[in-house]
Amino acid sequence: MKVRLLAAGLLLAAAALWTFWGRPLRQETLSLGDEYRRLRDQRRQMESGAGHDRTGAARRRALSSLASNRGETLPTARRSALEVLAKAELGEVKIGVKRAKLGSVTGAAQVRIQGSGSFAQVVKLAGQLTQPPTGFLLEQVSFTPRGERVEVAIEAWGLGGNP
Repeated sequence: MKVRLLAAGLLLAAAALWTFWGRPLRQETLSLGDEYRRLRDQRRQMESGAGHDRTGAARRRALSSLASNRGETLPTARRSALEVLAKAELGEVKIGVKRAKLGSVTGAAQVRIQGSGSFAQVVKLAGQLTQPPTGFLLEQVSFTPRGERVEVAIEAWGLGGNP
């Protein structure tokens, strides 16, 4: 008799434990699994390029501003880049500006700048290039430490802003 009561008590305790603890944990695990699958699919979509392409969106916005200043883009970009470099305190600066095709529109100016300076100076230069009125669209920026100085290489697009 005592064994049956003990067995019934254990069975009742197991049922209560499952009801108040096991079932909610199982439901939470299932919902977390669904959330994981949703986030995994979203990550895969972003990696495949089907998601938001910030670079592409920035290029499309820039292309719309190109249409009005097509003939003035190259001199304007050169002048803007030289003005920014004149304010920067970099050493051994090299600059190249050439006409290039950005997306489906020809007439953009591709700007390449190389120089060296302190880390603060080269970061400030990259920031100044993107500020109005120059408004360059940065394609690639790389920093290479060389002792106490940092070399910077910047590739950007000039889009015919008003310096």
